[in-house]
Amino acid sequence: MENIYVADIQFFRDNNKNIILKSLSLSKLSEEGFIEHYIFKPPYLFEELTYTRRIEANHVSRNFHQIHWDDGFIEYKEHINILTSTLKNASEVLVKGNEKVKYLNNLLGKKICYNVENLSCPNLKNLKSMQATFSLSPVSYQNTSVLKVWLKNLFFNSAEYIERSIQKHNDVGFFALTEKDCYFLPVSVIIKNFSVDCLKSILYKLPPHTVFNHYIQNYIMDSNKICNEDWNENDSGCCI
Repeated sequence: MENIYVADIQFFRDNNKNIILKSLSLSKLSEEGFIEHYIFKPPYLFEELTYTRRIEANHVSRNFHQIHWDDGFIEYKEHINILTSTLKNASEVLVKGNEKVKYLNNLLGKKICYNVENLSCPNLKNLKSMQATFSLSPVSYQNTSVLKVWLKNLFFNSAEYIERSIQKHNDVGFFALTEKDCYFLPVSVIIKNFSVDCLKSILYKLPPHTVFNHYIQNYIMDSNKICNEDWNENDSGCCI
């Protein structure tokens, strides 16, 4: 959990319906309270948007994130540098929503973001109703804050989820596992039960903290080195 981050973004859309990042909040899951928050200046004048997009932007500002197009204190071009420098050592970034996950993965250049909806995360409105939040705080800040609390509670029970995923894997096999089961399936179990070729074929089902785990990466790069010193186990070489 040490290098797992939680993040949220708020945005507008350009004339081609692409995301224009406006607000970014992120925090290490293991850190109490501290959340980094950024509001970016617009990449160009509001008048350069089409009439339809201007109407949409005003609607989003008024009803969703309460940030105006011209707001911001950081140059827009800095958003990639901020993301890559802050998250350079992250093993995983937990985000709510597929569109946000895809957008951030594209900016970061690797699939390190994971959708917490796969972990049965409630919608943000419900989370906020169950937790005390600062109503005047930026929306992305609020979202990151409530997601952190919910995720910490989830990981507090991680031993139970790990045991359940192992048992289910042993009973019915890997391909019957839910996304949540896959999230908590230990690396040692994966290395023990999958040949390298089989492992490569199921990477799409595994979360970033597993895919980029150094034991998994070493196993893929050199199938003769299966981390016996650490796991004291041999690869069965079978594909489940």
